[in-house]
Amino acid sequence: MTIISKLQHTLNVTYLEISSELKYHELPPVTIVDEEKYRSMLIGNQYIHNYLESKINNTLLLSITPPLTDFFHSRLEWLSKDLISLGMSPSGASSDDFSNEKFESLSAMLGAWYVLEGSMLGNRMIYNWLRSSPHLSHIPEFYFHKNYDKQVGKRWRQFHALITEHVEDEEKCINEVAKTFRFYAQVLYKNNNQVRLVKVA
Repeated sequence: MTIISKLQHTLNVTYLEISSELKYHELPPVTIVDEEKYRSMLIGNQYIHNYLESKINNTLLLSITPPLTDFFHSRLEWLSKDLISLGMSPSGASSDDFSNEKFESLSAMLGAWYVLEGSMLGNRMIYNWLRSSPHLSHIPEFYFHKNYDKQVGKRWRQFHALITEHVEDEEKCINEVAKTFRFYAQVLYKNNNQVRLVKVA
């Protein structure tokens, strides 16, 4: 089994566990989105990306690996533009300082990054639902959920190649996938005031 297959299997198992624990069947489907729920999604995602992107960036600074450093791209600018479009201050949505946070190894970092990068695929699905929502028709664009647009699939395949090349400790990578996916659920959905976590293959 390839490392990519192992990570996907771990993500699937973790998703099923979270679905049961959080009683996803009782939550509204992600297609039901009004401005309040959209606002909460953005704030939660900004916290997640502030935290994980800081840890990834800090880890990369300690271990210079050009292919990974070149591939890294922050999504915080998209989130800031979305928050501004709602009349919110981007700096006020998530003010925690994660400047000292880092992963114990590149393999662990790549496990978290796998979840972060994979979430862009799910966001593309949500983007179509946001655009079709009558409650959000006054919002001109959804930058974070549009993300890489038609290039998202290509970028995902490129990241698979980086995972395959640079993961040295599969166990640490796999464990971080489960940990990070649970972190997403904790931030976005633990209080049952959010839509279901979207999982894509």
